[in-house]
This record gives sequence, structure tokens and C-alpha cells, in this order.
Amino acid sequence: MEVHHHMSGPDWELGSKKPHKKPKKKDVSGIYIKPSHRGKFTARAKEHGNSVQEQAASDLANPNVSPKVKQEANFARNAKTWDK
Repeated sequence: MEVHHHMSGPDWELGSKKPHKKPKKKDVSGIYIKPSHRGKFTARAKEHGNSVQEQAASDLANPNVSPKVKQEANFARNAKTWDK
């Protein structure tokens, strides 16, 4: 039986390959979106000739869409209600 000791801060944990580090840059909301992924869902919506919300509704209703796209669609749907 392996015992894991948790240390505070970005220290190494037993059995892990890398130390846990928090993302350096966050949006005002506190949610980090990888720069290469920013605008990805909006681009998908434009490719299909839809608004972001139309594309989100379509992707969430489509059983053939990947779980990752469904996650992005749900994020877009929820983000609509946030104060800016």
C-alpha cells in the first residue's frame, strides 16, 4: 500500500512526475483557458453558420458529437449568463 504525503505549494508529490503548478494567467472570472483554445468554439459556430448559442444547442442535442465538444458547448451556454 502506497502512502501519499501532501506538501503545501508546488512541491513534488510521491508518485508524480511533475510538481503541481497553478496557471500563471487567469481571466477576471478566475477561469483559465489555454490560449490555443480561446475562440475555438466560436470558430466552430462560424464554420457552421451559427451563433455561439445556436451551435451550443445543436452540439448538446447531437449524440454524435464528441464529449470534448459537448463540454465546450456547455461552457458556452453557461458563460452566457455571467456578468461581464
